[in-house]
Parts: sequence; structure tokens; C-alpha cells
Amino acid sequence: VDTLIRDTANPSVQDSHFPQFRSFDWFDLHSWSRGVIPSADGKDQESTSEELNLLYGIHLWGMVLDREPLRELGTTMLTLCAMTIREFFLMKDDNPHHPADFATNHVTGIFFQNKVDYATWFGWRYDFIHGIQMLPVTPALLMIRTPEFCRQEWDNVLSRLPLSPTDPWTSLLVTGTLSIIEPQEAYSRLSAMLPEHMDDGLTWAWALYWTASLEAANGGGPSPSTSLASSTGSTEAPEENLALYRLAVASSDLSADFAAARAVDGLFVTRWSPVSTEQNPWISVDLGEVHALSHVVLLWGEFYPTSYVLQGATEADAWSNLAVVAGSSELLRSDLPRPSFARWVRVVIQGSGDLRLWEFQVFEDTETPVTSASTTASTTSTSTVATVATTEVGTTLSGVVTTQPETTVVTSTVGPSTTPFYGPNLAFQKPVLSSSFRSATEHAYKAVDGDVESQWASVSLNDQWLWVDLLGLYAVNRVVLLFGDVPQQFVLQSAPDGIKWTDRAVVDGANGFVSTEFDPPVLTQWVRVLCRTTCSIRELTIHGDDPDGATTPTTTTATTSAGPVATTEATTESTTGSVNRVNLAELKPVLASSQRFAAEHVSRMTDGLPSTQWASAAGDVEPWAWVDLLGVYGVAEVAIHWAVDVADYELQISRNAVEWTSVMHASGLAGQTVRSSFPATTADTQWIRVVCRSFDSTCAIKELHVYDVAGPTGPGTTATTAASTTAPSSTAVPGENVALNKPVLASSSVLPNEYASRAVDGVASTQWSSGAGDQWIWVDLLGKYTLNHVVLMWGSQLPNSFNLETSFNAVDWDSAVLQQLPTAGAQQVALGGTAQWLRVYCTGGCSIQELQVYGTPVNRRLEQEVSAPILV
Repeated sequence: VDTLIRDTANPSVQDSHFPQFRSFDWFDLHSWSRGVIPSADGKDQESTSEELNLLYGIHLWGMVLDREPLRELGTTMLTLCAMTIREFFLMKDDNPHHPADFATNHVTGIFFQNKVDYATWFGWRYDFIHGIQMLPVTPALLMIRTPEFCRQEWDNVLSRLPLSPTDPWTSLLVTGTLSIIEPQEAYSRLSAMLPEHMDDGLTWAWALYWTASLEAANGGGPSPSTSLASSTGSTEAPEENLALYRLAVASSDLSADFAAARAVDGLFVTRWSPVSTEQNPWISVDLGEVHALSHVVLLWGEFYPTSYVLQGATEADAWSNLAVVAGSSELLRSDLPRPSFARWVRVVIQGSGDLRLWEFQVFEDTETPVTSASTTASTTSTSTVATVATTEVGTTLSGVVTTQPETTVVTSTVGPSTTPFYGPNLAFQKPVLSSSFRSATEHAYKAVDGDVESQWASVSLNDQWLWVDLLGLYAVNRVVLLFGDVPQQFVLQSAPDGIKWTDRAVVDGANGFVSTEFDPPVLTQWVRVLCRTTCSIRELTIHGDDPDGATTPTTTTATTSAGPVATTEATTESTTGSVNRVNLAELKPVLASSQRFAAEHVSRMTDGLPSTQWASAAGDVEPWAWVDLLGVYGVAEVAIHWAVDVADYELQISRNAVEWTSVMHASGLAGQTVRSSFPATTADTQWIRVVCRSFDSTCAIKELHVYDVAGPTGPGTTATTAASTTAPSSTAVPGENVALNKPVLASSSVLPNEYASRAVDGVASTQWSSGAGDQWIWVDLLGKYTLNHVVLMWGSQLPNSFNLETSFNAVDWDSAVLQQLPTAGAQQVALGGTAQWLRVYCTGGCSIQELQVYGTPVNRRLEQEVSAPILV
């Protein structure tokens, strides 16, 4: 204990082993963290209660051992620190040192020398920011947490949080704040919690004792004869979260660590995240039986969607829209229309991106009984029919012209004060093009940005238009327009290719939202609004569904030219039979050597739409495309749906996108799907690459599917077995990437979503991007390693050159590789020596998708500490 005190609060200048007052600032009268590591914002203080308890411990240690100088030291530092915390860190409404709007937070968060940041180093959540000012819970807290402060903090901030009884942070907030102002209520809440749900530094027994002691000090509290069993709840039963521990499923999971079940486990430190490239991802929970619903609570945090839809169903997949909600980092409670009945509740996100749902809670309407009629209840929306028109239409799909039945077009208007909801908006942030734009602030994309306060505006000419590419074939059933400058009349058109337009409806312009409904829906990828006169559009929304195009395939036989392919089957559709399988490649990160046109990007190969395709550039002599499965899988089958331009091709696998192993060769068939079964001896893999070897002018793939379960072998399937295999291009399996998810620091970052940790998150679709000039990024391997090699997956910006540097302390750097020229894609650089930190130094700025480091740990015995005299 004496050594710890000497290390943190040594008053002696004669002690040669420890500095004098290592972190306590006698000018600012509190401690600073960070040591000698430089920071642009200066040193900082995050947890005031941790410092307070250190000084309280020094005071107690001196008192218990009857060492008066030590007790006086602790008392002096404790008194000064407590005064400073009350004055500058824990803010009441009338705090004179901070702006009035910031003082409403009541705690400062991270207090830098040059700024204050309402956050923590480990997360943004309010319970983190406030809870870290309360731990550990000891009598020292009463020196800084006055009843007046706790009342304001509880009423204005903490009482509005979910405070789940299974969240350890709840135990801390109730014990550290509510017990000081309402100890009886706090005692009831803590009694209802289980010991295993308490904070790691707070036992259930101590929390109850602390709270009961505060109540007794105020003249109340549980009587000695009162048992815990009789105090396990308040007089009013708390709301029950119907979704807690229920079966949750999602359209996709970023990984097993971020599965749908994480959003309903009652723990605010776990989350569900979908694949970032998925459009309109969703998550649903099965409540077990039909309930009358009151409200839904969602916690997104800093990675939240622009908007989302809450849906309910009393029967499987019979969804009704309950509410549309604007996303926010705040805790969002959505009161549902009453009555609302559902067994399943679903959240449908509008758009895509890096999304993180920490908690999904559903609550019951206890005042509305559930009857037998409730199990078939649904929520519907209606609108007033303004005009009705009919038109004969034909739709082109994959080169085959089909005639649709007569389409009824229903147009209605809704007042501008009401935002109508008709399901997910397919046009949101999709590619757009216009005939003209009036000013730089009225560009075409303003019509699909989800903001009704912005707009696209044309120049003052007739026949002005705007189109949107839905990036896939959809059955469009409604188009909604909110005009700025209202045209006299406009035409809604569709096209399969963005060129050949077909009139779908002629509509009179009007104020407010103009909704045009198509029955049956129109199959299209492009939608155009043609104004007969000048016009401006504040918002264009398009609604519909994926077309149900699955058909029974006819099969032919294809053989492989080499390689251990057990079965190859070609079909005229991308379906592969009735086996329930998941396409591991769908909407996953992809990369290609080239592309022919902008509309033939490599992402079209994994978008799940057979109407789109990736095509290589004409001059690419050996084109390739790979998909990152975002995890290691035992691949059983790869299915390629070829376009017209086919090729002989090779399938390769990799664990790092650098070292590739050849698995087999095969031949593509125009307009057909070639399915190749992988041999059981094939190693698990994360990357699959298709390399086109022999073709006419280009290589084009409509869909690439990857499965870890073999598909059926229907009629017409021929099995081909090879006695030997081609030699793999690499047989070495790389070791563990020791930089994965390790601490990183960068000299700069340009965009909020391209920060340093993106370079070590194991996801090739994200990146760190630096500012201009010479920049660097380092990774702390959290231990000494004998280095073998580094893999750099460069992003959108290549440096002029780069250096690799190593260090044992992140201060003194040794050059390992100098003036290396970068190569696009993944670049492997050999290394040697031992280090704990590795730094990439870029000249001219750079962006890195993945920084991977390979090596073996070094086991070293800790040096024995030198003994030192005892502090007296």
C-alpha cells in the first residue's frame, strides 16, 4: 500500500524511485491523466470519483495506522479535490463556469485542458458518462454528490434512461444517485435486481446496505424485521420488456458477435449490426403470443439510421406499418397507435451503412385486452382518391417482353403538414440525374436526400426531368412527390435501362404530397419524373417490393477443364433448388480488377439481383473479382450466374486476400448458372476470387453465390470427378493477424466514419483516411512480437511512398522499411525484428482499408522491481 501511495501521491523530493505528486496538479487542484504522451487537447481527467477514492484511501490508511503526516496529506488533497469537482466537474443548473446549455448535462465527461467532451474514452452512452463519476461507491462520494446535484441529475438525465434491471450500469446509477435523494425507491429497485446483474465493483449486499444506511440517516428506511423478500418491488409493478430474451432474427448479421439476439439480451453493452452494404436491413422479435402494444424503445447510439419503420404482425410475414421514426443517437421511445396488436415486431431501416442497435425493447398496453379478434387485427392506411386513370403497359425484363394486365393508377394528395408513409423508400440516396439544375444548392440528389427542406430545381425551360436508378429491379406500386415549384402537369415514366422510357401516368401538379399508386405494380429499375414546365422537387419517394421471379430451372450439363470439382450444374435461373441455404456472398464487400461501365460495378455481382451484372473493362487481359465473406467458412459450393460475355475461369480461395490458392478451373455458360462443388479437403476460407482466363472481349457475371451447404443435384445433373488437382499457387496458411482490433492512433482522419480503428477492424469495406501531407498510423500489438510480415490493403488514396517503423514505447521509432512504393490493392511487405508498436508513415497522405501484422509473441520474464524505502 505504501508503494502505491508513493507511486501516485509521493510528497518527497528525496525519493529516487518515484516522482513527486505524479498526477496531482497543485495549481488546478485535481489530477490529470495521460503522463508524457502528447495530446493536442492537453491532458485530461475522465473519472473524478476514482481520484477522489484514491485520496480518501490515503486519508484512511494514515488514520488506521495512526500516521498523522500521511492522514493530513490525504485529508488536504481530498478536501481540495472535492471542492474542485463540485465546482467544475459536477454541474448544477446555475454553474457559472460552463455554458448554460452544456451545464444541463450535469457532468462534464472527459475534461481536457483545452476543451470538455461529454463522452468517455470507452463509449458515448449517458450511463457510461455519468456512471464513471460514481465508482467505486464509498462514503467519499457524499463529499461531491450533494442532494441538490443528484436531484437535478436524476430528474433531467438519469430518470429518462431505460435502466434495465439486467444492466450492470443500472445498479451503479441507482446506488450512486437515486439512493441519495430517494433511498426507499432505490432500495426497492436494487432489491428487484439479481446479484449477477450488479456492476463488477459493486456487490448487491453493499448496495443494499449503503442505501438502507442513507435512508436511516434521513429518519426512515426498512425496519429491522423487514425481509428482502418483502421489499423486492415497488407498489406499482414496473413495465415488462416483452422482447427480453425472445427469439430475434435479422436480415443479416455483421458477425456472430453482433447477432440479432444481442439486441434483446437486456445488456446495453452488446449490440446487433447488419452488414453495412445491405439496403433496408431489418430485425424482428417474436413475442411468443399476440399482445396489445403500448410503445417501442430503441437505443442506436452514434451509428443510427436516418429513419426506420416499426411494423407489427399477428400472423407470420403479414406485416403492418405501425410508425415511421427519424433516427437519433438519443434513446428513442415510440408510442404506437392504439389499439396495436402483434406477436412479431420488426424494425425496417431506411438506407444502409454502419448501424448499431444496442437495445430493442417492446412494452405492453395493459389497458387493452387481447381478444380472439385481436389475433387477426392489422393496421392499414387510407387516402382519398382524387383521380383514376388506366393505361396499357409492357415491361422488359432480361430481354423478354411481357405484357402486364391493365394497370390502375390512383393519385391522391396529402396536406403538407402530414408526412405519408407507404413502406421503405427505394429512392433514398440512390443515383439520380436531371436535365438541369438552377443553382449549386439545388442539385438533383437533393430530391432523394430524405430532407423536405432541400430541393432539386430545374432551369426555366419546358420538359425538365429527373430520374432515379433504384439499383435493381423492383415491383413499384407507388410514387410520392412533394413539389417546391408546382408544375401544371407531369409524367411518370419507367425504363429497364435508363434509356427507353415508357409513360406510366400523366398527373396534374398539386401542393402537398402527390401520391400515385400503380395496381398491379410496375416492374422497373429506373423511374423518371418529366415536368411539362419548369419545376422543383423537394422530395421523391418510390415504394415497392422485390419481384417474385423464382422459377423452376431447366438444367444442362457443364464439365470442368481441370480441378477437383465433384459436381457442376448449369441452370437458366439463379435458383439452385429447394434446399434452405444462405448465400454467404450477398451484399458482402467486393473488389475487381476493372469495370466496363459505371452501371456494371463489381457490387452488382453480389446484390442479389439477376438483372444487374459486373463486367470487366475491354482492355483487362486477366480480369478478376473477389468477395470478402467477412468471416472464415467451410465453403461447399460456388454458383456463378453468367451474363452473355462468358469465360473460362479459375476459382481461388484466400485467408488474407494476398496469398491465393487455386481450387478448380471451369467454363462459363451464357445466361446460365454454373454450380461448382468444392472438395471436402478444401481449407476454410474468407475470400473467394474468380479469375477469367479465356474470353472474347470482356468477362461479365450477373450473380456470384457462395454456400457452406451443398445444393441439390436435380435431373440433368452430371457429376465429374478429377483424379488429381492442379497445384495450388500457395499452400502456406498465414498465421494470426496480431493487429486485429488492437489499439491504434493516427495523425489525422478526414471523415467521421473513416477513423483510425477502421484499419484494424477486419472489414475490408471500411477504411482509415488521413488528411493531406505526411501522415501516420500506429497499432499497439499489446505485447512484444517477433515480426514476420505486414499486409497493407490500400484504400482510395495511395501514398507517394511509405515507411514501416517499429517501437517498444511508441516514442522512439526504428525504421524497418524505407521509401517503399505502394501497389494498389493488398501489398505484402516482409519484416524482421521484435517490437510492440508498428507505424505506417505515408508521404503525401493515404487511406488504408486493412493493416494486418503477422508474427509470434515473445515470452519474457518480468524484471524484478527494485525495493524502495517505505513512505512515512
